[in-house]
Amino acid sequence: MSLLVKAPVDAKIAEHAALTATHGVPGTIAGLADIPTGIEIAVTWFSDYSGDLNPRVTVLFPWSAPTKLADPADLPGNTGYGAAWSPNGEFLAVAHNIDPRITIYQRSGITFTKLADPADLPASTGRGAAWSPNGEFLAVAHSSSPYITIYQRSGVTFTKLADPADLPASTGRGAALSPNGEFLAVAHSDSPWITIYQTPSTLAESGMALVKGVLREGD
Repeated sequence: MSLLVKAPVDAKIAEHAALTATHGVPGTIAGLADIPTGIEIAVTWFSDYSGDLNPRVTVLFPWSAPTKLADPADLPGNTGYGAAWSPNGEFLAVAHNIDPRITIYQRSGITFTKLADPADLPASTGRGAAWSPNGEFLAVAHSSSPYITIYQRSGVTFTKLADPADLPASTGRGAALSPNGEFLAVAHSDSPWITIYQTPSTLAESGMALVKGVLREGD
C-alpha cells in the first residue's frame, strides 16, 4: 500500500486562477507562493497586453475566503515572474523584470513594506527565488551570468555571496533548496537543464559555499 498521496496543489492553482477576474489579477499568472502558515498566497503576473503592468505582485488572500489585500506601497519594477515566502512568513521575495530584479517585502499583519534593495543586484531579469529553511539565505535565478545569485540575510539586510565556481549553463528559470538546506537546485534553459549544488557540511555558519553536484545513475 502506497503512503504517498499527491497533494491537491493543481486544484488550488486552478481554483484561484479561475478567481483572478474577480480578485484583482488583470493578467496572466506567472507564479504562486503559498505562505508557510497556509493562510495567504502571493500571485505574480504579467499583462496580456501592452498596457499598464502594475502592480505585478497583487493578490494576497486566504485560501478559504479570497479577499484581495491592499497593494504594497512600493511595487516591483515590472513583470513578476516568481514569488517566495521565507519559512516563517515574515518576508516575501518577488523576482521580476527591470531593476532591482528582486524586491523583498517584510510583512507585519497584512501590511507589506519594501526593504532596501541589496547593494549587489541580480545581473538581469529575476526568474525565480527560494529561501533556505532557516530564512538566512535567499537564492535568485536570473537571465544573465552568473544565472544564480545568493544572498545572506542579517536582519533586513541582504548581502550577495560569492558566485559558485561552476555556474549553471544558461538562463536560470527557477531555484529550490532542499528541506535541510544542504542542496540547491537551479533549473535553466540549456543542457543539462538542471544544476545541483551541495553546501559542504563543514561550512562555517557565517556563509554558504556551493559545490556543483554529480549526476548519479542507477540508484
